[in-house]
Amino acid sequence: MIRILLLDCSRHLESRLKDQGFDVESGTAGFCTGVRRLPSQVYEKDIVVYNPIEISLDGGIIYEQMIEDETPEYSLEYLTATIDRGATVVVFLNRLSGNLEAQRIPYRWIPYMPPLDFTSDKLVHANPFESYPDSEWKLLSPIVSIRDLALPVLQKVFSPEPQP
Repeated sequence: MIRILLLDCSRHLESRLKDQGFDVESGTAGFCTGVRRLPSQVYEKDIVVYNPIEISLDGGIIYEQMIEDETPEYSLEYLTATIDRGATVVVFLNRLSGNLEAQRIPYRWIPYMPPLDFTSDKLVHANPFESYPDSEWKLLSPIVSIRDLALPVLQKVFSPEPQP
């Protein structure tokens, strides 16, 4: 059975996945709330979903050392090894702050996460999925069509150079 960890996701998503028979646990990474609460070790999971909605510290910045860890027996440090063994991490990029540093910190802890910047792009360009590794994901296109977009894109992700 696929084991899923939801971090900073809605209770509604957790209940929907449980109703469908998935093994789901939820918690918080602490970068938006100031409190870390992990239900288990990340290396025990096959999929990790991270969806921070807002920073609860009035637009302030929550650094790692400021987080109160309620579950010190569990750690996010194993996420790199978990990804390397084949786990999937799904990250939703949400505009959390008008301060760029405050925006970057809730995502910086994620292994292999490219840097973020602000943008207000309104043009949509299709990915032809012609080059590796994108060609491997052609089965997912089109996930979103232009008619599905109502708001401008507020986050820019600096893609890393393709690796052999």
